Amino acid sequence: MRSYKDLGKICSICKKEKPLSEFDQDKSKKDGLTYRCKQCVFLYNKKYYKKHPKVFKYMKLSEEELNKVVTKNFLEEEYINKNKKPEQIGKLIGCSRGTIRNYLKKYNIPLRSRKEAMKGLLRKGKLKPKGFGDKISKIRKGIKQSKETCLKKSIAMTGKKGEKSNNWKGGVSPLSSRIRSLFEYKVWVGKIFERDAYKCQECGKGGNIEAHHIKEFCKILSEFLQTYSQFSPIEDKETLVRLAISYQPFWDLSNGKTLCLECHAKTYKKIILERNNNE
Repeated sequence: MRSYKDLGKICSICKKEKPLSEFDQDKSKKDGLTYRCKQCVFLYNKKYYKKHPKVFKYMKLSEEELNKVVTKNFLEEEYINKNKKPEQIGKLIGCSRGTIRNYLKKYNIPLRSRKEAMKGLLRKGKLKPKGFGDKISKIRKGIKQSKETCLKKSIAMTGKKGEKSNNWKGGVSPLSSRIRSLFEYKVWVGKIFERDAYKCQECGKGGNIEAHHIKEFCKILSEFLQTYSQFSPIEDKETLVRLAISYQPFWDLSNGKTLCLECHAKTYKKIILERNNNE
């Protein structure tokens, strides 16, 4: 008796029995393969293209013509040497991105990872294209991470606290939050608001306002730690907090400015861009 693989599979369109290699993979089906064979899918797409040329942009070449054009040497030249995307190669020939990806797999040409594909497009400090976040949120909407992925993340982050954390800055962050929670800091913020009549100094709006440091707070803090370098920000934290009360640059009113939430966010972005460009 012949096995299932020897029998092959019957296409739901042409009703012919064909080898399993003639069917595309589909994990949603019981046997892991599509109901229609590759040839029937190709003919369907070709007919659809004639009826809807604007919707379906590609599928201008037949499968035989594509095999002649899309060779291994051609893909190595365009994809590897010229560093083109599958979409760009597809537009040259007249086929879809998925078709080019299938040919790359067929010729055992390794696909670029997401990190390699995005390299150089969104560099550090440069603003993302308009609507970039909206596209990502639409794609990711409704997608939930598997239990295995969540478990892997939790294992990777286990024990990564304090000095072992990737964001460790020598214990400066707790000291910064302690200084910001001082009564003197609240007084400083109140005086800035009162001086600026509780209005944003950029757009003139009131309501949700914040006190902005013209000279960054982190720079003042680093200068403060250099001045008192004999003390450790971890072991001598309380001593440094007491010294911060009498450190004048923290409470300089000329270094403060009232901004609304929107203007404060824009100002902060500009500061980050300038800092990254200088680096």
